[in-house]
Amino acid sequence: MNYQTAEQLSTMKLHAMRLEYARQDELPASEDLPFDERFAMIITAQYDARQRAKTDRLIKLASLREPTAMLENIDFDPIRKIKKADVARLSDCQWIKNGNNLIITGATGVGKTYLLSAFGRAACIEVIEQQGF
Repeated sequence: MNYQTAEQLSTMKLHAMRLEYARQDELPASEDLPFDERFAMIITAQYDARQRAKTDRLIKLASLREPTAMLENIDFDPIRKIKKADVARLSDCQWIKNGNNLIITGATGVGKTYLLSAFGRAACIEVIEQQGF
């Protein structure tokens, strides 16, 4: 890897591009790929890193009690009385776009905080996807 190029990428704070460039440089199979394909992989690495960073910032700003909660990991045990259909219907966050609220009720210990955090996380991800870069 060209030292000057790596330094320039670092100076411009394009760290993911620098790492992908170095990774490709170490893989002999990368030499067989056309320039356009390799360059696309480098750009995609930087784009994905920025998207992850934005999402992480939004989740942190949301001050979720359980920031790692995800809709995909919800326990649908019958005791909890959470319906898969309701979660699936609300998971696209269209209710936010429509200006509606989400009220979560239930007995102690059924997972209201987790559910709230999972929907909050989904909303943060949806915002980033809607905004694009």
